[in-house]
Amino acid sequence: MQLSDLIAMAAPVDVHPERCIRAFSPRATCSKCVQLCPNGSIRIDGGVVSVDTCDGCGRCIQACPHDVFEMDFPAALKMPQDGPLIICCRRHVFSDMPVLAANCLQQFTWLELAILVERFGEVVLFADQATCADCDFDWFPEGQQMLLERYGLSAYAEKLRVIRESDEVEAYLKAHFGDLNTRRAYMKNQLGHVRQAAEKYTRQSLSGYLDAFRETVHPERALVFEKTQSQALLLHELYEDAPERDPAQEIPLQALTNTHCRFCRSCEKLCPWQAIAIVEEEGRAVLAHHDVLCARCGLCLDICPEHGLHWDRGLTVENIAAPHWRVLAEGAARECERCGEIFYTTEEGQIRCAVCRNKY
Repeated sequence: MQLSDLIAMAAPVDVHPERCIRAFSPRATCSKCVQLCPNGSIRIDGGVVSVDTCDGCGRCIQACPHDVFEMDFPAALKMPQDGPLIICCRRHVFSDMPVLAANCLQQFTWLELAILVERFGEVVLFADQATCADCDFDWFPEGQQMLLERYGLSAYAEKLRVIRESDEVEAYLKAHFGDLNTRRAYMKNQLGHVRQAAEKYTRQSLSGYLDAFRETVHPERALVFEKTQSQALLLHELYEDAPERDPAQEIPLQALTNTHCRFCRSCEKLCPWQAIAIVEEEGRAVLAHHDVLCARCGLCLDICPEHGLHWDRGLTVENIAAPHWRVLAEGAARECERCGEIFYTTEEGQIRCAVCRNKY
């Protein structure tokens, strides 16, 4: 085993290279993790993601649309549910209090924090003033509250609390946990609940949603989703439980748009989430996109031969809370003047199919 492999094994981040969009297609160009890693330690060789050294900053987790990187979120899900979940940076250690000492608070996305709020009722982020002041990263916890507000999850933002002072978080722990303020009592309680918590999380998985969505595409070609779900799919579940949501509120989630299409089916065949479908019927073809299935990985943009797919704004809470197939393009059937084959296109005046147009 090489030294780099040993270093990677000791790194705080878990890497799941099989989830990377580059493993699905050599045409994929996503390299967000490589660009954002402050150490330059992430590499993608031959479609395989690897990490040499890691400071545990969590930037790759925030950037990746396919959950390739993972740190403390699974541990957070297994914490006892007897009270609110308190998370602090590993650089600030509580000797006898029930908190999750994470590698860095920056790793927790707004969506993961919302899921934790749903699970624990309240989440407290202890972002110590002195500790965070020495940190080189620009993440701040109040920004996650703002993002929850922008996504129409105000009720979750209200239950995400940020504490900056040690005295305040110790008083908070004492008020909520009482006799759990000793490590021995806390560990005893945790071990008694961890299996129950894990089983409950499994029951609350989104397999039901995935099965339902598979039926709306092509069941014979539907992929097997194992350990990861799209961000929009998780958000869809939160909206179902979110009280007083505004369906017309615009959210900062990207919407797929199309300017022109020749219905070649490249995007449909290569989309790992089956979020794009092309239907031919009654002399026309329709290109449709499902906002909740889509992971926003950008593979469809990379492989589109017409470069007609683009990201845009305009999605609302209703688009995710009550998802449906959005029509991106419609094309009428035409007969190629050169080869006589039937083809579809959105361009007016197009008289040759794509093969003849490129060949002659």
